[in-house]
Amino acid sequence: MGAGTARVVLSNKRPDDDMWFVAPVVADWWKSYQDAGKLEHPFALPDSRLRASWGGDCARAIAYHLAGEEESDPFTVADAWRANIGTLLHEHVQRAIVAAFPGSEAEVKVRIMNEGAGHMDLWVVLPDGTTVSVEVKSVNGYGFKMMTKREAEGPRFKYLVQGALNANGMDPKPDYLLLAVFSLECMSPAEAEANGIDNEYRRFAAQWTYSREQYETVAEEEIHRLSRIVDLVDNDPRGVYAVPRMLPDPRYPPRHLIQNPMKGLFTINDAMGNPVGTGHAWECKYCAFQSHCDQDG
Repeated sequence: MGAGTARVVLSNKRPDDDMWFVAPVVADWWKSYQDAGKLEHPFALPDSRLRASWGGDCARAIAYHLAGEEESDPFTVADAWRANIGTLLHEHVQRAIVAAFPGSEAEVKVRIMNEGAGHMDLWVVLPDGTTVSVEVKSVNGYGFKMMTKREAEGPRFKYLVQGALNANGMDPKPDYLLLAVFSLECMSPAEAEANGIDNEYRRFAAQWTYSREQYETVAEEEIHRLSRIVDLVDNDPRGVYAVPRMLPDPRYPPRHLIQNPMKGLFTINDAMGNPVGTGHAWECKYCAFQSHCDQDG
């Protein structure tokens, strides 16, 4: 490589400020996305107040939804781009499974509690008659690696809660709940080897199975939590402000309160309510009410 070539390579590391080529491509895609109504998310059942997809979310965020508050941090074009890739993957998975297992169904509408509803990604009937409710998720490469590495963290708690609510809402209930997670990036061959993964599929796809007893336990605990949030929003004079900023994920301390939503910082309290530590919740960064929640103090 000559000196001139090296100078060209080294001088052009930052992307162009003028996105004259990329911008019209994205703008055209964004308009098509909106025109197709993909920003609209009607409830699975029209008389619903709760969505299964809220399962596992921060209690305060659910309260804002219930109270009809306007989202302060709505979906952006970047959010939609990421979500659309996941949607395309969902559609492919559903077509493949329905074709492979006769009697299976996709996008099954499910009643959650008395006033909630959800969409079950797949209801699968195996050749021996076993029934499985499937929750399909897509995730970035880092998230997938953390879920499946040698000391695996397992699937995100929210995935399990959402899947459990949908499975628990079926009549009859399925024999099992399955979480199927697909990565938008492949784990590198070196990372796969280091984590004991010797199957090419496992570099970007994984699944976890839960018994009926297991998913019923998760669903019942979440239904109890959701019922409490609904009761506070509807009957407490403070409304949404009676609902604490807390996440149900068992990986977080049971007595924590988010104090700084913009940074996702929370305090850990003892039984008397005294702060004894701090922590960080990454979920705040992806909350549609992040700014609103922060302003509420």
